[in-house]
Amino acid sequence: MKRLLTAVRTITIFAAVAMLYLVHAASAQTTHTVLAVADSYITVHFELGGPGSTHGADAVLEEIGPAGFQSYPLIRFDLSQYAGQSVVGPASLTLHVPYTWNNVTVSQSIIVYRVLVPWIESTVTWNNFGPGPICNKNVTCTSLSAVSVTVSPGSTVTFSNLPASLLQRWIDNPSSNHGLLLFSTTGVDDEDIAFASRESKVAAGPELKFSTVPKPC
Repeated sequence: MKRLLTAVRTITIFAAVAMLYLVHAASAQTTHTVLAVADSYITVHFELGGPGSTHGADAVLEEIGPAGFQSYPLIRFDLSQYAGQSVVGPASLTLHVPYTWNNVTVSQSIIVYRVLVPWIESTVTWNNFGPGPICNKNVTCTSLSAVSVTVSPGSTVTFSNLPASLLQRWIDNPSSNHGLLLFSTTGVDDEDIAFASRESKVAAGPELKFSTVPKPC
């Protein structure tokens, strides 16, 4: 009986400690909004400079689908400052739209892919990135998030449900963080979207929002 009571007390204490940790973790949850540290886009569009052109200093990230004049933004965030934190729940990526094709209302379906290879904002091009996005070579084949949007100048586009595991990987292993590529699957002409880059003077650049709690000791 004495052993049984001791075991019950031990279990009770353990449960109480676990509950206290959960309460503390919930109260310690912090939400962060992080701005991109690098962004650019790769393109074959001759009016945007063609496959050898660089766009790391541009004020916009051109998004054009596979109708012929393809353009795909690349975005990277630095999460190394969150070492020792655990990501809670999904994250979201928000982009602002200062311009569209002819500043009219346009529609696109866009998929977010994880980038598998390093790239440099000032030098990345369509040619040296792939050429272009190549499934399982420089981007994953699995969608992280996807949206179908109809936008006009001044709109905001948000990709929800980016997996917490992705951000945790970037926090725990910063060398694996090569960012994201936004791939439009819209094959209709004249549906171009210009997202604000981090260099934009008229709208905020890419924003990543997520929550963390301290990792247990």
